[in-house]
Amino acid sequence: MFKKAAEAINAKHSLDTTKGTVYIATNDKFNTQMAVLQTKTQLVFVQSNVVLDDYFWVKYINNLKFSS
Repeated sequence: MFKKAAEAINAKHSLDTTKGTVYIATNDKFNTQMAVLQTKTQLVFVQSNVVLDDYFWVKYINNLKFSS
């Protein structure tokens, strides 16, 4: 399911984080991005209204808190 979600948002880039792999899709037309990652119990989508660098994405994802 996770791989299908990454394909569905047209993710072309992946990053390793402490939460696992996050897949990033960039919309060049609108200069936005979407990320998808999977926890043990959740599929998480994050939308950005700007293009972010890899360092920011990793830092942001690593600081997310998930309920169990």
